Amino acid sequence: MPAPEIILRGVQPADAAALHALLVQAFGRESEALLVERLQAYPDTVVLLAEADGELAGCVVFSAVSHAGSQRLAGLGPMAIAPFWQGQGIGTLLLQRGLADCTAAGIDAVVVLGHPDFYRRFGFRPAQERGLHCKWVVPEDAFMVLELRRGALAGLRGQLGYRPEFDEV
Repeated sequence: MPAPEIILRGVQPADAAALHALLVQAFGRESEALLVERLQAYPDTVVLLAEADGELAGCVVFSAVSHAGSQRLAGLGPMAIAPFWQGQGIGTLLLQRGLADCTAAGIDAVVVLGHPDFYRRFGFRPAQERGLHCKWVVPEDAFMVLELRRGALAGLRGQLGYRPEFDEV
């Protein structure tokens, strides 16, 4: 079987139903789909989609994170790959492109609450090593940060805040 043709692109209004269905399928519930719909109301939210052989196969979302400093931080998530397309490198492609887009947009660092083994491969480190934490009680190694601009996190400490819509998930 030939490798699928993968196209990475931004979200369009016509993608709404397919994106909703992808997120419900990937997470087994509707919460993340509703979260992404709400996050898209903010102009600084970035949604990147992956199409495989013309079918919506994955997405990654980046939204603003608040903190006490002047740095520009983004939160990665949710990220989802349709079950049929998992294990084929689509998540890696989405993440690499998304981080490159964040860098180009002047984002200083990205935080994620996710699987440490996956995100470490891209340079994410436990945020607690930098004195950063989120407001939810989570395993220390699951809340991670990646500095996109060298030295950007110098002096930044404390709690990072996701958009209030995340509290509803």
